[in-house]
Amino acid sequence: MSEKFVLHRDGNPGLMVSDGIGIEFMRQMILEFNDDYSDINKLVQINYSDKVFMFREEMDKLDNENLRFSSFFESERELFYEKLNGELKKIMFQTGLTPNIYIAGREEFKQEISTALEQAGFNQNNIIIEGGSPDLNCDGGCSSCSSSC
Repeated sequence: MSEKFVLHRDGNPGLMVSDGIGIEFMRQMILEFNDDYSDINKLVQINYSDKVFMFREEMDKLDNENLRFSSFFESERELFYEKLNGELKKIMFQTGLTPNIYIAGREEFKQEISTALEQAGFNQNNIIIEGGSPDLNCDGGCSSCSSSC
């Protein structure tokens, strides 16, 4: 698993998955993408919470203004997993590429999602988990870090 929690600009689309306040870790990368979507043709954000959705109005506004960005909020676990599965398939069908999958939230959530993705056959290099040991030299462009992004 890649532990460089930065927006990777390697030509692959992105899928950001978070629970609850985990979206805080995604917000800055989403805003960066909105300002400059070079080398990322699509970005999707899915947040699961059974309580309050942080930044929902802001994400909905970006979703309405930027055709390359989609934002979803789910309050039921089953619907969250259906949305995650559907958006993964949609991204891969539309682009022909495997997305970089960013995961943030509670430890149990991050472990559950990353394990499910690995069991589904996703390459660990495409799974980026918040809270790892970041490579401070990584700029997300796959040119300055020691390992491939």
